[in-house]
Amino acid sequence: MARQDLQIRLSRSELQFDWARQGLQASLQLQLADGGSLAATLSSPQPADFTLPQQGSLQLTGSDFPLEVLHPWLPPALNLSGTLGLRAEGRWRTGEAFTLEGRAETGGGRFFWEDDDGIISADITAAELTWQWQDRLQGDLALQLSEQGRIKASFDLPLAARLPLQFEPAGEVNADLNARLQERGLLSVLFPGRIQESRGQLDLDLQLAGTWQNPRLQGDFHLSDSGVFLPTLGVQLKEIDLLGEFADNRVEIVSLQMKSGGGLLRGSGRMQLEDWQPGPYRAQLEGENFQLINLPEMQVRTNPELVIDGSGRQIRVRGQLEFPDVLISGKQKTGLASNSPDLVVVDRETPLSRQSRLQHDVDIELILGDRVLLDTAGIDARLEGSIRLQSTDSRELAANGTFRVAKGRYSSYGVNLDITRGALYFTGGPIDQPTLDILAIRKAGEVQAGVKVTGTPKSPVVQLYSEPAMADTDILSYIVLGRPVGGDQSETGMLMTAAGALLSQGESATLQEKLKGRLGLDVLDISAGEGDVTSSVVTTGKYLSPDLYISLGYSLFTNTNEFKVRYSITPTWEIESSFGIESGVDMYYRIEIE
Repeated sequence: MARQDLQIRLSRSELQFDWARQGLQASLQLQLADGGSLAATLSSPQPADFTLPQQGSLQLTGSDFPLEVLHPWLPPALNLSGTLGLRAEGRWRTGEAFTLEGRAETGGGRFFWEDDDGIISADITAAELTWQWQDRLQGDLALQLSEQGRIKASFDLPLAARLPLQFEPAGEVNADLNARLQERGLLSVLFPGRIQESRGQLDLDLQLAGTWQNPRLQGDFHLSDSGVFLPTLGVQLKEIDLLGEFADNRVEIVSLQMKSGGGLLRGSGRMQLEDWQPGPYRAQLEGENFQLINLPEMQVRTNPELVIDGSGRQIRVRGQLEFPDVLISGKQKTGLASNSPDLVVVDRETPLSRQSRLQHDVDIELILGDRVLLDTAGIDARLEGSIRLQSTDSRELAANGTFRVAKGRYSSYGVNLDITRGALYFTGGPIDQPTLDILAIRKAGEVQAGVKVTGTPKSPVVQLYSEPAMADTDILSYIVLGRPVGGDQSETGMLMTAAGALLSQGESATLQEKLKGRLGLDVLDISAGEGDVTSSVVTTGKYLSPDLYISLGYSLFTNTNEFKVRYSITPTWEIESSFGIESGVDMYYRIEIE
């Protein structure tokens, strides 16, 4: 037998029907192919007639009835397995509500919830449903899960047993729900990759009253002994405890607290329900030394004081975030080449614009505490200051305020400078475009030499600085060596490396030309094998005659040398010999194309 998605396979069926002067007697017996059975009897004292019986009774029994037959009436993602025992009795009389009472139970089963994120399942140890249905629908439900806990519920609803079925809008509603559920990895399945090792216990004690049209939900809920690991932030949230209650169509968060890294976060809030949909809400969050990020390259603790409110798709955030303890560390990395500003990509697909689901209004203050440390890219500094962040739907995130370097030092490739002045000024523009004002110097007796950085992080302007004023080559030499420039080959390599590390490509090339003139060289070049500065080779060269060229390459980091001699035999043929770790002779043929 099949009807839409409902299919029942039968191995045997028998129908007996007898309607005579003595009344109606009918029975139906079905034997299912998988072993279950269903039996029904129908009786009425009314003699046979061409109209339906005006009164009668019904008995229905079933054993080992498969729960799969309920699938058409369940949500698409929910499936059940197991068997059901059923017994029900009913009576009807014209002009009166139908009467039906019974009991259904299962001694074992399983339910599955399947979606794109995976399958959630739970074993049903025992389940029992009893009901009485006449002028109202009343019943009790008891569900025991093997590991996830238990659920008990009772209901009394204004639904009369007559056709067509319709709830009475002004009828009283009474329902109770009591549950204790264990969460053991459910959130990890719902949010794979974002949440791991989730656990917790949820206690519910809810009552539904009022009318069907205007129900009132009351009761409380308590989430305890909970924890979760957030891999993207590297933090383990522990001892999560949430206590709340329902009252007058309002959800109240009485208390919320959780721990992370020894710090504590507390909160409270409330939300109004309008037609069982979320309405206006308000929440407060505060904490001390709460670990927000715990990754190898970044550790962040915060003392939040926030107020979040809104309604529907509107959200407003006010307050401050103090960061008493921040450590940002990491090795200096060679950046990848970026696209030229005049690069044009033909037929580039235009990304679809995404409209924000939330209308936001953010106005918060970020405050740096006493232990905000930066140790990356050669910078070792302690930061201080505060900025104010503001953003709305019509305005991108903007910042006002200042971050300063309270104490710092820059060390990279032989350069060691003290940061005597360092500040990032935010003046109401985008947060990624502050104005830079940085001065890092090295003192050598009465001489101060260093660099000044202005502009923005995307377009920094780096200039050599000294007191008293001197040539750029001498400033660079004082920065690296603490004295004026000399002619030593190894010193030249250190100066070239420092120029590449401190200055932009154009400024570094200009300084190289100045060093060439200062040292009397025809060629002065620095090259990095495969982009690694530690494999840099500084090459100095000189033409002894128009046909004879010699050069010396020196690796600052490996302390190795390579000597080359090139001689032009004819206008088209050249011979070159190199001496170093690898030695050899090469012949070159020159072709000039006009």
